[in-house]
Amino acid sequence: MICRCVSFPRSDADAALVSGDVDKSIKLMDAVIALEPGNERNYLKRHRANVRKRKLENAFGDLTAALGIKHDYKAALAGRAKLGLQLGR
Repeated sequence: MICRCVSFPRSDADAALVSGDVDKSIKLMDAVIALEPGNERNYLKRHRANVRKRKLENAFGDLTAALGIKHDYKAALAGRAKLGLQLGR
């Protein structure tokens, strides 16, 4: 049986972001999202890493994806509004 547990890669992604390894964090969150694409919080976490990497378009897309899953997700709404201003939208 294949374990589709996402808590370990998610925890590793969080730890990588805290330690400053943003590329590793993004890569791990990509894997988490592949395993659990319907969890809006995963997109919010990857958005944070993309913001740190100054990949603002990617971050905006992550928040848009989160809102596609849960349209009233307050953290994504606030983050997307802030990024929209930075991107001139």
